[in-house]
Amino acid sequence: MTDLLPTATGAWTIATASYDTPAARGLTEALHREQAAIYGTADDPVATPPHDFRPPHGTFLIATTPDGIPLACGGWRTAAPGTAEIKRM
Repeated sequence: MTDLLPTATGAWTIATASYDTPAARGLTEALHREQAAIYGTADDPVATPPHDFRPPHGTFLIATTPDGIPLACGGWRTAAPGTAEIKRM
């Protein structure tokens, strides 16, 4: 996905974000396209409910450039009691 994103200069900012924000959707859809091209299949990010990444059952993070351009994302969500799953990195 690096060929789709701008080059970051300076310090990145990593902050929590709602999974259904435009920045999160853009990053997860780009990831989906890349995974589908590489592996022939990928989980559809739209099929994941945004509440899966809301505390206390999950968190979604977005890294941005100093200018606020989204660069990367990732999150975790509860998979089972006592078990978390890292997603959308």
